[in-house]
Parts: sequence; structure tokens; C-alpha cells
Amino acid sequence: MNVSDANEIEFDYQNSFLDEFLTDRAIHFIKQFCQRIKDKLRVKGYEPSELNVFNILAQNGLDNILEYTNESVNLSSCPNISKNEFRRFLGTLLLSSTFNLSMDHSFDLMEKLTGCSNVKLDRFREILHNIKGYDCSNRKAHWL
Repeated sequence: MNVSDANEIEFDYQNSFLDEFLTDRAIHFIKQFCQRIKDKLRVKGYEPSELNVFNILAQNGLDNILEYTNESVNLSSCPNISKNEFRRFLGTLLLSSTFNLSMDHSFDLMEKLTGCSNVKLDRFREILHNIKGYDCSNRKAHWL
């Protein structure tokens, strides 16, 4: 056996050790994550469903986006967006992405499908124009 063969065997052993170690760590992390989600669902009194897990995972991020979007909305002198309206906006956005139609036709169809519970087109455009993922008070646009 020459030196390169010995190095390959040693390298293969290191790779398999790292693979096993990282796999064990990943499995442990996933189990801990699942347990924390189950605990959070139990404490909040939620049933274990995909929607409730999504709500728990997305809550902080969506709250920040709503806060920043409301800052932008205030700067443009439009009415604030409530949490419920923002959730309806997101639902409308996701539903509208399934259509390959103009916005007007999509919203006509969505009103029929949802019983007029989707965000109205004018308000949808207003929110979409103002949606921000950053703090508006720290940013100023300077256009040339």
C-alpha cells in the first residue's frame, strides 16, 4: 500500500465520521425543534396543524413587515393596515399568484371564489406599493 492509498483511506474515514457526526447533530436538532413547536402549540392552545405551525414560525417576521409597511402607509397618508387585513392581503396575494390573468380579471374571479372576502383591488395595490421589509424612519430616498 502506497502513501496515497493510505491518505485516501484516512480521508474516507474522516468523511464517514463527519457524515455520521453531522447527521446525528442534524437529527438531534430536528427532534428538538419539533418538540419546541409541539410545546408552543400546546401552550397557546392550538391544534397541531400546518397552518398553526406556519403562524408560529412566521409571526415575528410578519409583525415586523406589517410594522414597516404601516410606517410607509402613514408616510403616503393612507389608512393603517390591521393584522387581519394584512393576513387577508397575504392570502389574496397567494391566491392571485395561481391565476394567469390580468389583475382585474383575477380579482373578479377571486371575489366570486371567496365570497368577496379577499382584499379589494385598489387596497391590494395600495398595500403592495407600500409593503416594506425595513424601517422607513431610517431610510430616505434621494432621486436625481
